[in-house]
Amino acid sequence: MIYHFDYEWYLDSKIPILLVTAVGDLLSDIQALAQMIDQAHYRAGQSEYPAVFILYDLTQTEGKISLIALMHRSLPSPNVRGVAFVGTRTRADEMAVLIQAAAKRLNYTSWFFKTRREALLGLQNTPFLYPFWTPSQIRVNPQDTV
Repeated sequence: MIYHFDYEWYLDSKIPILLVTAVGDLLSDIQALAQMIDQAHYRAGQSEYPAVFILYDLTQTEGKISLIALMHRSLPSPNVRGVAFVGTRTRADEMAVLIQAAAKRLNYTSWFFKTRREALLGLQNTPFLYPFWTPSQIRVNPQDTV
């Protein structure tokens, strides 16, 4: 295998974030990107969390996102409230994500960040999403002050 994926939960956020790190040559297999995304959505759907963000870190790959590869994905999870990408190299890659989201009528937002740290901070500070969820759906960290 020329690539692999790591999945880990980041729980130091009001909304849990599933961090997906891709390493290797994703363009070597047209199904790789779709498999990564479908697996992340499957894990989000099987989790105990009613609302989840997914952060895809592509900084250790070639950084290209193929629209054809994206169109092979098939498993959107209703738990996913937004996705973020780190490591896309061009606006064309970002447009591929947005075109795919529109074509598949996905009901969540996609964001693009330069670094993982920037993405984690951005996903933790998305207050415009919170009014749509009931208080029981939002995890609150004990160290947060109200």
